[in-house]
Amino acid sequence: MNFISTTVIHDANRTFNDVQFWSDQSNPAVMVDSCECITYINCNKIPIYLISGKSFSIFSNDSETELFFKEKIIQAPSKMDFSCGLLTIAGKGKCIVFYYENQMKCLLLDFTKLEQMRNSLKIEDAIANSFIKPRTNCQSVPAVTAFDRILKKKQESNPFLAVQSKADKSSLLSTQEQIGTAVNKIIQSGLRIRGLSVNQTESINDKLKIKEIYQMTYKATMFSLRKFNYSFNKRAESEKIQVSWSDLQETVENLLHLFIDLD
Repeated sequence: MNFISTTVIHDANRTFNDVQFWSDQSNPAVMVDSCECITYINCNKIPIYLISGKSFSIFSNDSETELFFKEKIIQAPSKMDFSCGLLTIAGKGKCIVFYYENQMKCLLLDFTKLEQMRNSLKIEDAIANSFIKPRTNCQSVPAVTAFDRILKKKQESNPFLAVQSKADKSSLLSTQEQIGTAVNKIIQSGLRIRGLSVNQTESINDKLKIKEIYQMTYKATMFSLRKFNYSFNKRAESEKIQVSWSDLQETVENLLHLFIDLD
């Protein structure tokens, strides 16, 4: 087994060091400065043409990094009904999937191959010898890869839910039941993205703290909605309260940032 290189993993506001790449190949090469966690994926459904070479074995001498892999990849996906891997972005068009198979491993994904395939299909000789024929009489539209969609979602202002447009009427909530359900889901998502889940912690003190944060966030969010009924806001009494999903997301995220985040 040969040592290849090391990198770091960024997850939310935390950084995990000494992520070592090892391989039994004679002369593999992988240089990654850092990678950022995105989401879980089904390893069995990764397109073969995106995979760059054989898998690498992952080791670390850092105790926090070992705990990160244990909680994020070995223990957390146990409730999922598919072969789970953690997708990370490692640069433009480059991704790394970390997964567990008797030991920690990873696969390198190269999304630039999609562009290479599109360019090769533009060559007349390649088209003539291919069963894939280009469309005719249609306007060229730039392809949006899965990597582009993931990166765009990651860059949204809200890190745990995609922001819906305020102009979308279907996102408006008017009843207390709708609002309460939406607030509950948004808070739970915000806590999970920060690694705070009652079901995933064994410490009784931590469970109590998470429940307290949830309750305070829920109460503060619901209290913020009282502004719609204040007379000094010059709102007509007959006017029905309508709150957008994105407004609730913004309120909850600001509260969680205030209650939990250090920076």
